[in-house]
Amino acid sequence: MFSSIFLYQANAVAQDTSAVTTLTITPSPASPLSGGYLLTATRSLALQIYSLPSLALHRSIPKAHEAPIITCASDPTGTLFATGAADGIVKVWDANKGHCTHVFKGHGGVISALVFDIADGGKRARLVSGADDCKIRVWDLRTRECLHVLDGHVSVVRGLDVTPDGNTLVSGGRDKVVNVWDLDRGVLRRTLPVFETLEAIGLVEVAVEKGKGKGKEGEIKWVVFSGGDKGIVRLWDLATGEPLDGKKVARTTGKTHEILDVM
Repeated sequence: MFSSIFLYQANAVAQDTSAVTTLTITPSPASPLSGGYLLTATRSLALQIYSLPSLALHRSIPKAHEAPIITCASDPTGTLFATGAADGIVKVWDANKGHCTHVFKGHGGVISALVFDIADGGKRARLVSGADDCKIRVWDLRTRECLHVLDGHVSVVRGLDVTPDGNTLVSGGRDKVVNVWDLDRGVLRRTLPVFETLEAIGLVEVAVEKGKGKGKEGEIKWVVFSGGDKGIVRLWDLATGEPLDGKKVARTTGKTHEILDVM
């Protein structure tokens, strides 16, 4: 109910009757109203950037790509957006000023997944993109070069995520596997068979129970969550590849207590 009302209000502000093809929200306050931004892309090829929580239209870009925008993502600081289109082109945008800062070409198919890897005050600034050409490309935002082309899937790449230290990338797709990569070297570490067509994956840090009863929590672990054609969210131990029973997850760490994905 909330999502439907929220999107209806956004479309009403822009007066754009085209279908929304993708959207994303900044993870941290970046707008003058200190509420962040909402970015929506429509079938008319337009991008609309709204200030939150007012939903006032901040910027409008009538024709952001030459083909429909399929996916988008926000960087961890909330100042940049990336968009991927059906023509295989990835663009990066300044959220505040609304202008394009980067254009990346190289994929041979529809862009289907995006994730930023930015840390250390911008000293590490990368964007990772996946497409239905089954390839993953790692882009350096400072030099504008393609650092790696990762070839480990045989179907559409539908999900990407990076650990906060930037060392590990996870990717999932419709080939029913999750791949774990050494992101710095561009090398495949392991493949986790998940036995279902995936539409979304991500990472969350959790504490896993070591035994029965209170006070039996084990070490903190990085867990991959996946969602696919079985219609359920499943958890996988990133280190071992073993599936985790949700009951064994004692708690999440830090401020993250929810998994949110929009499809």
